[in-house]
Amino acid sequence: MKKNILLYFAGVLTGIVLTLLTAILFAKSNLQNNNTPIETYPGITIFDQPTDTLKFSQFEVFQVIKDNMALAHCYEPKTEALIIETGPIVLLIDNDKYYYDDEIIDVPQGMRAMHVGVFQYQTNQGTDKTVPVIKIM
Repeated sequence: MKKNILLYFAGVLTGIVLTLLTAILFAKSNLQNNNTPIETYPGITIFDQPTDTLKFSQFEVFQVIKDNMALAHCYEPKTEALIIETGPIVLLIDNDKYYYDDEIIDVPQGMRAMHVGVFQYQTNQGTDKTVPVIKIM
């Protein structure tokens, strides 16, 4: 009788340990997938050196690709009340930032929006797009 009870509790303990190990492995796998470097993301090509500076000082995020990558419209504020979309769609990247939809990104004083690569993707309509990858430096 004691042997049966011991076997029962050993089985329960083994089940708990295996469940916890499985959960830890899944969590670790998901964490590694979310922290992949931007350079290895499909469709992104990063240049060895930034090629040029964009003249735009403001961006509006319209689609977050990943926490630290977002598609955005380029804007150039004309006055305090009037902001006009004047430029291309770009992919903003920043390893230390988490973007959200409709976020307005201002280029801080003394920094520039640098063209550091290109991003190729396919829209929902099936058309292929290539946009500049921008990093504020």
